[in-house]
Amino acid sequence: MSVRIHKPALLDRLPAGHQVIEASAGTGKTYTLQRLVADQVLAGIPLERILVVTFTDKATQELLTRIREYLQKLLDQRESDIETPFWEVDDLGRERLAKALRGFDRATISTIHGFCRQVLQEAALEGKTLFDRELVDARSLFERAFRHALAHTFSQVPDHRLILEASLAQGGRVEAIEEELWSVHNDGGVLLPTFATWETWIGALDLDWFRDPTALLATWKAAGVNANTLRAASEGLACLGAG
Repeated sequence: MSVRIHKPALLDRLPAGHQVIEASAGTGKTYTLQRLVADQVLAGIPLERILVVTFTDKATQELLTRIREYLQKLLDQRESDIETPFWEVDDLGRERLAKALRGFDRATISTIHGFCRQVLQEAALEGKTLFDRELVDARSLFERAFRHALAHTFSQVPDHRLILEASLAQGGRVEAIEEELWSVHNDGGVLLPTFATWETWIGALDLDWFRDPTALLATWKAAGVNANTLRAASEGLACLGAG
């Protein structure tokens, strides 16, 4: 026995092959994806060979629930619809739907990042990478790197320890130093002076240097420092020199 089940006309209008379809919120993307998956399953394509990806974990859970529910609805339907176009669901079609539901846990319905992580794990041996990878953002990675550098570089290398101690002695906090370094890194900036020249700069910190900070200001100007910032720095250095 076969039944006719309404098939959205949109499916026949979708272009074949690789295409990009853009749609804003609330236009029926999830509705269409449900029917697309069902159309492929009824055509004989195993569910585990169909890839469905979305952006968020919430959207992924919604897709999993709604696709499963729709496949079950098609399997349970026993009365024909009068709308056209339609799917002709016979015993073979119901078996395909039942098989998809039995193996639904093998369906690849996930976020884009989740799918990429799965591919990397499955190809770990070929790529000589770790099986277990963690998705982290750049800020978290920077914090880890900073804490590692703090424990193994700033506190161990004498020259770097002097810089850290000098900063903390002026009332600075480790968290503030980290935030400042992250800001510079994230904005693509450069610290002046660089670590390689700190010893030279520190040795130059005498009253004569403060009275005539021309070289320092010229360096900042060449680096593109804002004119107002340069003016304030010049006035501040002049006050230090006068003291």
